[in-house]
Amino acid sequence: MTTYIKVEKEEKVKYKGSWPQLPELNRKIQSTLRKRNKLAAHIINGNIKVEKKETLFGYIYQCSAVVLTHFILAMMVIMAADQKTMKAEVRKRIYNIKEKEYYMYILDVANTKMDNNKKAQSIFGVTTEKSLNQPTQLTEKEIREAIAFFAEYEDEKETNKRFKDGKLTTQEYLDTNMISGSTEEKKKFYYTGLVPKALINATMTEIDNVINELVDANLLKDTKFLNADKSQKSGLEIYQILQRPSQNKMHNICYFDQQVRKLAKETARNEHKYLFKMYDLIKQRDNAIKEYDLNLSHQETLAIVTTINNFGDEGEKRATKHAILAMDFKQFTSLNEFGDTLLVHSTSKLKTQRQRQPTTIPINQQTTARNNKPVKCLACEKNHYLSDCTNKAAKASLKERDPENYNKYIKAGDESIPIDKKY
Repeated sequence: MTTYIKVEKEEKVKYKGSWPQLPELNRKIQSTLRKRNKLAAHIINGNIKVEKKETLFGYIYQCSAVVLTHFILAMMVIMAADQKTMKAEVRKRIYNIKEKEYYMYILDVANTKMDNNKKAQSIFGVTTEKSLNQPTQLTEKEIREAIAFFAEYEDEKETNKRFKDGKLTTQEYLDTNMISGSTEEKKKFYYTGLVPKALINATMTEIDNVINELVDANLLKDTKFLNADKSQKSGLEIYQILQRPSQNKMHNICYFDQQVRKLAKETARNEHKYLFKMYDLIKQRDNAIKEYDLNLSHQETLAIVTTINNFGDEGEKRATKHAILAMDFKQFTSLNEFGDTLLVHSTSKLKTQRQRQPTTIPINQQTTARNNKPVKCLACEKNHYLSDCTNKAAKASLKERDPENYNKYIKAGDESIPIDKKY
């Protein structure tokens, strides 16, 4: 007898728009893309910039910023280094006379005033500066090895900083298999720093698939995830929109600033978790400020954000806050300009003369006893308890004519401390 076991496929829980669950979604997207397509992970992280171009047949994507080429890095290293030391290294490490001459030629080209394109043509191509004697040219492979030789002399601190900022050279992308494709495509990427369009568009399709797998379909129907023609925005655009609480950039900065200050007031029960949560919020706030690209300093921006967050919740104050958040903050070039705008939008009440208090206390403001009748002071006969009376003359008169009640309700030796209430 054969026994069959029915195994039900576990359904993935998709993201439905909950802001606290966003970090978990980001982790899933990042890990999935790193497994499937490393280039997609770099595009999502912003290490490789792409832009969308509209065509008659739809949208296509292309590289919008050049990746640092290994050649330019080598030129930067050569120009920053001591030339005598660099030439001594060439003599010490390069034994082939032909290669040694070409390495010296590369050093000379790097220190000319030519732009990088002309330097590249002089080293890889056939044209050269008239003042320089070009030796017998090496093969392409040998020249690339020479470029790598000079790039190795980059200062370690600069290398670590570059890696931390996600700035890899074209050779480093190729060495780590982050760029796939044909030999010709890789060669083009190495020299130009531009990822081929075919590779970019295939990668964008992979990002679309991952977003559709992990984000709820009903959430993707939201108008902010749709183009004007009701078609779905790209996976990259959806990912970028999800990272922002609002489409208003200043509102995003204010939101993250509120979260930082809210967390700062809490007690750190788990110090390790608290540390990284605080770091994440501050980083998100700083990224939101950087994304807005204002003409104000970081300190000025934080001063404005703190001011906006501390507006009152009353009707007028709330309306003023909404009006200010709707402004284009790129128009401000100094804190004084924003201060002048606050004076225009803020509402302040003029001081009015204090009204004369009526001698007769309204019924709804009178002090009453348990029987709901107005009380009457035994000393001055006004509407308050004897123990609350401040009329010293009236209390002195009461002490003479009715010492029993006086001693009962006013403590001997300290008339300011009441013992009981009496009317």
